[in-house]
Amino acid sequence: MRIYLTGFMGSGKSTVGKILAQKLGYTFTDLDQEIERHANQPITSIFEQSGEKSFRDMERSALQMYTVDPFVMATGGGTFIYNREWMLQHGVVVFLHLPFENLVQRIGADTKRPLWSNAKTLYDERLNEYRKAHFTVEPLKDPEATADEIKNLIFQEFQKNSEN
Repeated sequence: MRIYLTGFMGSGKSTVGKILAQKLGYTFTDLDQEIERHANQPITSIFEQSGEKSFRDMERSALQMYTVDPFVMATGGGTFIYNREWMLQHGVVVFLHLPFENLVQRIGADTKRPLWSNAKTLYDERLNEYRKAHFTVEPLKDPEATADEIKNLIFQEFQKNSEN
């Protein structure tokens, strides 16, 4: 099974993803780290030197080429926006939803993130797209409890589908 965690930057995708993968005995990967490894440069540099379109092309390629099954993948904040149909067809997508104010508290002064300068506008634009994920979870609890909630949701749905 492939599990993709999506949501806005700072929503806890990497933190929750590592815990969830461990609980399930799955491989964990962070898509942004995969892109950085392949490009041999940080994402901020990719954005600065090559632009967002080039980054999105790298992102799509890395997403679709990752085939270590089963896995939990923490995706970038825009990955689902630009690859929604593919992700929905190739795995289970879980949206980690936090109110914007909570994200600001988590990110704090980390304004080096690409696209952070217009974060509120971007958040508002992306919210309805994120809600098209298979599941939505609010990670207001600790990451361990959030991982348990995701695990339970996915396997309840899997069990329900196998009974039909």
